[in-house]
Amino acid sequence: MENFKVNPKVRIGFLAKVSRVIPLNQQFILEPEIRFGSVQTLEEAGLGIGIAGKYRF
Repeated sequence: MENFKVNPKVRIGFLAKVSRVIPLNQQFILEPEIRFGSVQTLEEAGLGIGIAGKYRF
């Protein structure tokens, strides 16, 4: 084992997100989103989707 490389503990990247707030009623909000992120190179890029629900007290 002569060639051993340790990955860095901290990496720098970016995250871009597009979302839209959809009010369902006075208290409940639905927020779908699409995310794109990359860490150091575009070879390690990722695309994701998500849905968040928010409740106002």
